[in-house]
This record gives sequence, C-alpha cells and structure tokens, in this order.
Amino acid sequence: GPNTFLQDSSLNYYLPISGLNVVVPKNGYASVFVEVTIVGTLPSGVNSLSFKVGQNDVRGRDGAGIDRFGPSSELTWSATLSQTLAGQARFVGALNPNTPKQQYVFGEPVDGRAEKVKVLSFDLTAKNDNLRVTQITGSVTNTSTVQAVYLAQGNNVLDVRTPAASGAFTFDVTPANFIINKDQTVTFDVLVDFVAPNIPNVATFTVSVATTSGVNSLGDNVSSATQVTSEMMRAVRVGPQFAKVSADVQRSYNQQTNTSTITSITYVLNITPKGGPIYIPTSTAATATLSGGTSTSVALDVKEVRLGTTLLSHDGTKYTLQENQTYQVTYEKIATIAQYAGDIKVVSQLSEFRWSPDGTTWINADFLSGFPEYRVEK
Repeated sequence: GPNTFLQDSSLNYYLPISGLNVVVPKNGYASVFVEVTIVGTLPSGVNSLSFKVGQNDVRGRDGAGIDRFGPSSELTWSATLSQTLAGQARFVGALNPNTPKQQYVFGEPVDGRAEKVKVLSFDLTAKNDNLRVTQITGSVTNTSTVQAVYLAQGNNVLDVRTPAASGAFTFDVTPANFIINKDQTVTFDVLVDFVAPNIPNVATFTVSVATTSGVNSLGDNVSSATQVTSEMMRAVRVGPQFAKVSADVQRSYNQQTNTSTITSITYVLNITPKGGPIYIPTSTAATATLSGGTSTSVALDVKEVRLGTTLLSHDGTKYTLQENQTYQVTYEKIATIAQYAGDIKVVSQLSEFRWSPDGTTWINADFLSGFPEYRVEK
C-alpha cells in the first residue's frame, strides 16, 4: 500500500517495509513486486529514476527460527521516464494462486494419454495503458511427454501449439478486441496433452511462460517479460494422490541438561490410487526432514492402514491399496530421534514417499518438501 518515504543524510529516499508474510519454498522462489507512482509533473531535467535494495537490507527467517539476511551485494534498477504513460505501458505477469501444486498427473492406463490437463495459471496486468495482447511465448520441458500446449481463458481456448524440439512455443492471441484495460488483470490457464510412460516409469515436466507481447493505445508494440513457471508435474499411468489428515511431533525440554529431545514423528495421510492399485512398504515408507540446530533425515514406518473403519493387513513387507479408494495411512517414528542444545524450536517436513505400481519396482516421490501443510513446528 501507499506509504510515506523517509530521507537519509544524503537526502536519498528510503522506505522500511515490515509485516510481510512471504514464504519461499525449499529450492524454490517467491516474487515480490515493487511499484512506484510518479507525480504528474516532474521538475525540470528529471528524466530517470533508480531504485535499489542495499546489502543485507532484506531479512527472512528460516524454518528453525533463525534470521537470514540478503542480498549479498546491492541490487539496483534504473528506468527512463517517458512524457506519456502509454510510453511506459507494459504487461506484468504473476503466478496465480490457483496454479496446481506439483503432483502426479495420470494418463490412461492403456496408452498413457491425457488431454487438456491444467498445469499453470498466471495473471497479466496492464500497467499505465490499455494493452491488446497479441502473442505469449513460453517453453516446456520433456517434449517427448508433452505433445501439445493450450492457452485458455476460463473455458475458452485461445490457441493450441505443438512445442518445438527445444520446448519453445508461441501462442497467437488473434481476437483484435482482446484488450486488458489499464491497471486491470486477466487470468490465463495453460493446459497440456501428455503421454505418460509405461509402468513403472515416471516422466516429469514443467511449463513456463516467458514473454507477453501486445500493442498500446498509441499503436506501439509492447513486449514484457512474464516469467512464470508451473510446479513440477509427474506423469504416470498408475500412482497415488495425497492429502494430509494430521501431523504431530513430540518434543520435550530438559532444563537440567538444557536439551530438546524429539521422541516421535507422526503423519496421517489420505492416499487414493489412480489408474490401478499401488503398493506401499511397511518400513522405510516415508521420509521426514528434521531441523533444529542441525538438519537430519528420519525414515518413517507405516503404523496402520485403514479403509473406512477396516484395518488392513499386509503381506509382511507391503500393503495393497486398490484404485479409486481412499485409505488413511499413518506413518510414524517413535524413538529418541534427535537432541538439540537449548530449548529450540524444531521443524519437521514430510518430503519423500515410497510406493510401487507393481509390488516390485519402488518409486521415491519427493515433492512435498515445499508445502507448509506437511510441516510441523514444535
């Protein structure tokens, strides 16, 4: 929101911003946009502006509650001011919150095909002028799996492309009246056709949007970086879907020894097989990453599997979960798992699952490490 700037001893303007709640996922990124409003009449000779973030001016807090500072060196941006707002018109792209999370996506069990699967949602905002969209460029990884990409707005498909061998594609937005009004936002979806590999193989892919091109109200061409990327998708013919039921970590603090001890980790999940039955092992069935003063990985075993109120039995090494039925699976580790010096907050993040589509070949799925719903702090 709008704030009043302060001035330092050199009469440079600065603005402290606090109270943010931006979560950056492990091995991922988050985008923060800074917008500056220029007054209508500038002093004589003023034709540019600069903006900088000083070294260590950004503070964040990691999962263990430790403050971290960045950037390691000063970041500076400059801009030239135009006589008209239309001359400064641009598209601003941002990932839409409804973008699907990374997950298994399922092809037909026989041929592996799936059509028009939504993998990415992004927002385009027209800044400083009404802008007509003409082209959107992007790329996909693993074009042997992804055979077509679609640009859609709601239920309306605007264009469909076959990615080049390099993965690049260009959508043409042909309606001459497809205009985003000044400071308004339009949401687009990217859908894909893919072919999942033969069981038990898994094919990963992502879809990115790079640039948006269009025309401003003066008839000038405008091209802006959009730079949004989907989550990692895993194409399979048989696989699980997950949903968290509950999670708990037991931590005790000993004042005499000044140590925190972790004695149990428990995660309860709903698992629904798709495309066919799946198998989960009884031991070393999941992994939790534990962090306090240091980090460690903990293997979790399966305590029990339930279908409704029925307690399932295993064959000695694995459970069998049938397609399209939802099972409640309890993963746990009970022991003196870790000790940390001091009365320290401990974070447990569920990250990896082991499962099999045939009961013999095991797949390790590590795609929950960035999701806060699978994180516990005690």
